[in-house]
Amino acid sequence: MYAPHDFTQIFYIGKKLLAYECTLTGTLIDLIMNRFDNDQFGFSVSHTTRNPREGEINGKHYHFTTVEQMKIDIASAKFIEYAEVHGKFYGTRSVERKRN
Repeated sequence: MYAPHDFTQIFYIGKKLLAYECTLTGTLIDLIMNRFDNDQFGFSVSHTTRNPREGEINGKHYHFTTVEQMKIDIASAKFIEYAEVHGKFYGTRSVERKRN
């Protein structure tokens, strides 16, 4: 039988490059956040090897890193997903969760 705190469910909604998909992702997140308590959800910040754009903050919009470090982390299976797009890497690191 299901017990709410026996396990953690992970829902992954990836960032897309097309504007309408980004809008859809933002809308879905807004719907979820309005429907459920905020402490039920967390959000990941993707890693990228591209340079920050104006106004982007490291650790808030992306974790900006080097190609060398990204390749090391990929080889060490530290990402649940990654891709190379136009010569730049993007990825979502796996999360280590401690149980009591």
